[in-house]
Amino acid sequence: MNYRFNVPGECLGKMRPKASSFGGHAKVYTPSKQIEYENWVRMCFRQAYPEGSPIEDGIPVSVSLHIKIAVPSSLSKKRRAMALAGEITPTRKPDLDNAAKSVMDALNGVAFHDDKQVVNLTAAKSYAEEAGVSVEIETIELGETL
Repeated sequence: MNYRFNVPGECLGKMRPKASSFGGHAKVYTPSKQIEYENWVRMCFRQAYPEGSPIEDGIPVSVSLHIKIAVPSSLSKKRRAMALAGEITPTRKPDLDNAAKSVMDALNGVAFHDDKQVVNLTAAKSYAEEAGVSVEIETIELGETL
């Protein structure tokens, strides 16, 4: 099984849970911005694969993510061209590991049963004209799994 789809827009790195207190009781919650982004990723997958069902639990999966960061408008034409050619790399947010976690968590129960199935993860970020994430998910035919 092989899935390929794109998530347009700025990628959001996984945010830490927030805490508040109400009536002397602590409440921990996920920020609404995080929930909205994960719902957006799910919707992009479902638009690309309306009949798709999660890859069954226990089947190993390989995931490849290419996170595209929009070139900052503050760059000169020369530096912009260098960024688009890959001569300048994005060392700004989102952190690559947090961005990958955000996308992986969003795909739980949608593309695969659980992200514990992912045995191979490749992630990269680069500058591009338009921000977004390209996702490729493939099942792996390996030996016995536990």
